[in-house]
Amino acid sequence: MSVFHTDLRLLLETLAVRKDRNKMKELFKGREFSNLSVETARTIAIMTDNTRVLEKIEHNENNENGEVNMCQAWDEIMEECKAEGMEQGIEQGIEQERVSSIRSLKENLKMTTEQAMKVLDIPENMFAYYLQLV
Repeated sequence: MSVFHTDLRLLLETLAVRKDRNKMKELFKGREFSNLSVETARTIAIMTDNTRVLEKIEHNENNENGEVNMCQAWDEIMEECKAEGMEQGIEQGIEQERVSSIRSLKENLKMTTEQAMKVLDIPENMFAYYLQLV
């Protein structure tokens, strides 16, 4: 691919590593990716089926010269993904703790599932959901 000295080379290099997040991150650290035209960045996002990058480009044209810093955009997306993952993990942990608490109240205090959920202040609109998990 080194025979291409245009944005086409950047696109081809990106397509070659599109399935490997770490290789894409390394590729985007390159100097050529720090000042891509919006059109090239948009094409890379579309061809790699990366809707998050495309959204970032559309909502945040990174600099006034009409260029996009793919490394910066990629880093921002990875941080957003980490935050979303942490949020989901926290939600799953809360859910698992509630299920555990419901089971414990049922077993140790001989409560019904509904009584346990009321004691734990679980909203009534979530009762059916937790009934399936217990």
